[in-house]
Order: sequence, then structure tokens, then C-alpha cells
Amino acid sequence: MVDQIISEPDGGAHRDYDSVAANLGAALRQVLQEISKVPRDELLEKRYQKFRRLGTFSEGKTATASARS
Repeated sequence: MVDQIISEPDGGAHRDYDSVAANLGAALRQVLQEISKVPRDELLEKRYQKFRRLGTFSEGKTATASARS
């Protein structure tokens, strides 16, 4: 499950470890700062609901037989 994509340096992460570490550190600090303001029970409920939605889909309206003719 992906919540965010963290950019890599040109050529890939293996080309510039320091840049990758800085990008990852900045992203983690940002997310931790945001979620530290949310009560634990709310975080747990959001996480639970997020994983419950995996694999769930809803079907849109389908055309009736007369509409397709």
C-alpha cells in the first residue's frame, strides 16, 4: 500500500544515496508532524477503514437492454 511517492534523483536512488536519504527524511518528518496532531483512536480507525476498503469496488450504472439497442 502506497500513501505517497517520494521522488528519486535522476538515474535512480542508487546514484545518489545522500539525496535519497534527505528526500525520505523530509517526507517522514512531514507525515509525522501531520499525524502527531491526530488523536490515536482516530488514526487507528482511519487505518482500519483504509485496509477494509482494499479490494472493494462499486459498480456504476449499467445500460439496460433497450438503451443498448
